[in-house]
Amino acid sequence: HVFLFCHKTPESPRCLVEALVSGCPIVGYGSPYPAGLVAQHGGGSFVALNDWEKLAALMIDLNADRGKLSALIRAAARSGQLFDEETVFQHRSHLIKQHLPTWHCPVNTF
Repeated sequence: HVFLFCHKTPESPRCLVEALVSGCPIVGYGSPYPAGLVAQHGGGSFVALNDWEKLAALMIDLNADRGKLSALIRAAARSGQLFDEETVFQHRSHLIKQHLPTWHCPVNTF
């Protein structure tokens, strides 16, 4: 089993963490968020955004090489062990703060 990830926007979907916690590797389009989730232990395999032909070839390769798929599943399970509810919340909060525009409330001049 794999989590086929073909998301094209730069947000950080929680379903990727849920996949890893379930020992399901993430296979799909690469971006900093999914790559960061599996950076320490692995469990993901990514291709360039919109390169559906390379993604199809990757899926065919994983289907044909069960040893490689099995190793990817084990790595995903290890990566998933890094995430508990509090850690995930803190991580997502940090990402949101990092990418929100800086905005200052004007001083009330009444």
